[in-house]
Amino acid sequence: MFNNFYFKGMVEIILFISNNCSACRKAEEQITYYSRKKDFVSLKIHDINDCDPDHAIIVPALYINGTLYAYGEFDISKLNRFINNNLN
Repeated sequence: MFNNFYFKGMVEIILFISNNCSACRKAEEQITYYSRKKDFVSLKIHDINDCDPDHAIIVPALYINGTLYAYGEFDISKLNRFINNNLN
C-alpha cells in the first residue's frame, strides 16, 4: 500500500471516528498526543456522523496524506517509525 511512499514537508493525518466507540476514543487520544509532539504533523479528526463520506468507513480509520494507513486500533510506535522512515 505504501511502497516508495515519502513525505515531503507536512504530514496530514486524518482520523475518522464515531460516537460510542471505545477504539475511536483510544485512537483519538493516541494520535492527538503524538501530533502535539510533532510540528510537521497536521491532524484532523472527523466524526463520521457529522460528515458525508463518499463511501462506507469502518472506524476508527487513519489516513496519512490521503491514503488509508489503518482501520481499527493501531500501534503508535509503528506509526511513528513509519512516518520517520518515510520523511524526506
